Amino acid sequence: ALRDLAAFDPALGAILERMRTSESEDWGLDFSDVGGDAATPVTDANKRVFVRRKVGQVLVACRRGALEALRNGFVEALGDLSAEAAPFLKLFSSTDWRVLLCADDDRLAPGAVLAALEFVGFSSTSAVPRAIEETFRTFDKDSLRRFLVFATGSPSLPVADSFKIQIRRQP
Repeated sequence: ALRDLAAFDPALGAILERMRTSESEDWGLDFSDVGGDAATPVTDANKRVFVRRKVGQVLVACRRGALEALRNGFVEALGDLSAEAAPFLKLFSSTDWRVLLCADDDRLAPGAVLAALEFVGFSSTSAVPRAIEETFRTFDKDSLRRFLVFATGSPSLPVADSFKIQIRRQP
C-alpha cells in the first residue's frame, strides 16, 4: 500500500517510508491525523500502525465518496448494458476486475515475471533459482497471475522496471 501511495503522492510516500524505517523518540504526531485519539502519540512502537492508517486515509477514506460514486455509476452502466449480467458482475473480486479491465496480457509472460525476481542469499551453485526458472517457463498466464497475486497481491506486473520480487533463502 505504501508503494501505491508513493505513486499517488511521491513526497508523502517518501516521508512515510522514512518514518517507517527510521527511529525517533518523539515524532511530534498523534493519531488524530488518522481518525484516532489525539492523546495517543506516534512512537517507534506504533509508527507502523500510524503509517498504515495514513496510507488508508489518503488513498481511500478521504476519497470514499468519489470512489463510491464511481462504483455506483459503473454498476449502473453495466446494468444498462445487460440487466441479466449485472447481478453476476457484482460477484467479481477486485482482482477479477483488475484482470478484466487492466491486465496487460502482452507483458505477462514467464520471461517478464522471471526478470522481476531477485534471488537473495542463494549461492551461485544453488539449484533453487534454476528450478524456479524452469518451472515458471512452463506457466501459462493464469498460473503467472496466481503467483503474482500470492507474491504481490496484484494479478499483473507494475509498469516500473525497477520492481523486484525478492525470493530469500532462509537459514
